[in-house]
Amino acid sequence: MKFENIIEEVKLLPFEMKQQLKQLLEKYLIEERRAEIHKNYKKSQKEYKAGKLQLSGDIQELKRML
Repeated sequence: MKFENIIEEVKLLPFEMKQQLKQLLEKYLIEERRAEIHKNYKKSQKEYKAGKLQLSGDIQELKRML
């Protein structure tokens, strides 16, 4: 199904169903973002254990790292 068709179908839904759809989409987006954050966390852990990450509390050094 094409995105444009989905949009048109959503427009035809009753108000209550649109609200439900909005809530579901927000929930799905939050779940996806959490999964992405977790994936990045795991990747960072591996890099840290492999000694590939540089850590510093010095603001000037952090600026140079960027």
